[in-house]
Amino acid sequence: MYSIKNICFGFAWSVVVVVVVVVVVVVVVVVVVVVVVVVVVVVVLVVWDAYGNALLYGVPSIHLNRLKKKKNTAARIVTRSSKFSHITPVLRSLHWLPVQSRIQHIQFKILLLTFKALHDDGPQYLRELLKT
Repeated sequence: MYSIKNICFGFAWSVVVVVVVVVVVVVVVVVVVVVVVVVVVVVVLVVWDAYGNALLYGVPSIHLNRLKKKKNTAARIVTRSSKFSHITPVLRSLHWLPVQSRIQHIQFKILLLTFKALHDDGPQYLRELLKT
């Protein structure tokens, strides 16, 4: 029949199985959270790349340096490169422009829109604004 030894041995295995299941669930949840964080970072950077460039114009250099550090860290996380590797090849592999290049791109767009508006080729609201 059942002895105390058999009952304790069965109970011990039940506890081991429960602990293993809990550890596996925790590991899966942690992996899912890490994947979600990486996806969110990538989405934020893509949206920033599309719409946020205009916000950089006129920002003080101290804030641009902070942004540059955050962007470099995000690039290293996405590519899993080390902290001590050069960042330029990493940014090139991701096709991300450096912060200074973004600002030059913004300045070019502003100058181009101004030139077109002055020569009656730009948007109507800018032409009217520049005529007054």
